[in-house]
Amino acid sequence: MPAPWTDFQPVVEHTFSITPEASRSDFIDICYANEVSDDVIDGFDSLDGRIIMKSVDEAKEALAAAGALSD
Repeated sequence: MPAPWTDFQPVVEHTFSITPEASRSDFIDICYANEVSDDVIDGFDSLDGRIIMKSVDEAKEALAAAGALSD
C-alpha cells in the first residue's frame, strides 16, 4: 500500500547522510534497523535494485515512479 512521502523522507535523508549513493537495499537496511512501517518497507522494496540514487530528489522520483507514494 502506498505511503506518504513524509514517511519515506526521514529514511531517505538519513541514508544520504551516511552515504553519497544509495540503492533499494540501503534504504531497506535502514528501515529494519529502525522499525519503520511495513508500507514504507514495501515501497522501498518496489524499487529496482539495480538503480543507484545519488540524491533525495532521485529517491523521491523513483518511489513516485514505482507507485509507492500516496501523495
